Amino acid sequence: MNQYLLAGQTIAILNQEFGGKVTDVEFNAPNSLKDIDFSVYGIVKTKFQRIIVDTAYVEKFDVERSTVDANKTSIVTLYDTGADTKKILGKLGIPIFNEQIIDDTTILLIITCRFYYRRQFGSDGYRKYLRFSSK
Repeated sequence: MNQYLLAGQTIAILNQEFGGKVTDVEFNAPNSLKDIDFSVYGIVKTKFQRIIVDTAYVEKFDVERSTVDANKTSIVTLYDTGADTKKILGKLGIPIFNEQIIDDTTILLIITCRFYYRRQFGSDGYRKYLRFSSK
């Protein structure tokens, strides 16, 4: 069976029968799955159980995509604060993918991230935290 279809069916059951989330105590309760008509969702109970158990250990699932346009990027160097650059920028709402990291304090910043930061903090705040190297 198609894995995407199974995932969709599992998500549908999780959302409709458990309100979008289920704890291990709820899931393992003897009668927790008794009233669910799995045939409505097109999946068998054991398959649903296996998918939930297997995905319970996943903390994050992410697919990184990069479309770098040389005319819309900047090399950015942050001051060395001892903190992880990716985490700092993530807290500011600036997504950075691994292929954008040049070294511990230097990144390839894509212009859409710069515009987002300017909208959030203004031009002065932007220049205060980021020092650009010229192209």
